Amino acid sequence: MNGVIFLLLLVICVGLIYIVHRYFGKHEFYLLSVIYSIISFVMSFKMVKILGLNINMGIIFSGGIIGLLYYFVNKYNDSESKKFIITIMISTISSIVIMLLCAMMIPSIYDENIVLFKDLLFDNYAILIFYPIGLLGTLLFANYSFKGLKKIEVNKKINVIISIIGITFINVFVGIYFSSAINNGFRNSHFIAIDNYFIMTIIMIGMYFLVNKIIKVKKVNS
Repeated sequence: MNGVIFLLLLVICVGLIYIVHRYFGKHEFYLLSVIYSIISFVMSFKMVKILGLNINMGIIFSGGIIGLLYYFVNKYNDSESKKFIITIMISTISSIVIMLLCAMMIPSIYDENIVLFKDLLFDNYAILIFYPIGLLGTLLFANYSFKGLKKIEVNKKINVIISIIGITFINVFVGIYFSSAINNGFRNSHFIAIDNYFIMTIIMIGMYFLVNKIIKVKKVNS
């Protein structure tokens, strides 16, 4: 069941990029980026086992964010790419602040959910610290790499795939490895990081080819 949900979310993630490109415009892409950043952060607290691998569900929409950045770099100018990164970080930090404020609220005697919510956040405080750091580092490195590769014509696909391998390493190593090491111990975090690195690399390579095809799709004239 976990595998089915994982694939369904992946299809939704890519499908929304296609729909926004086909029927809408740049402003809707910014809205989509905000949605992806919030979903990615919230789902980063969820770890599931799929085919024996420990997978952080946040990597689906983290991959979608990087895919959107690739779209922005190749479709718009440099200022739009920077604005995209700023939008993502503001959305992520705002989500963290709002969740912390909600967690610090004093619940009524009948509200057990706020207690569970508080435990979720403070038992996984490492995610609150390392997730935004890893995301920022990933976006900055990805933006630099995608801009440099934009002008390359010879062996471009191979160069992009090599860059994606490096981009994914930063995202997993900073965003998942350190938070897992604090919560689960360094020994277990190695296996968790390797599992997520393997799966996210596949997602990102697939995202690269799909976004390239989406960019070539003609928009519907409104």
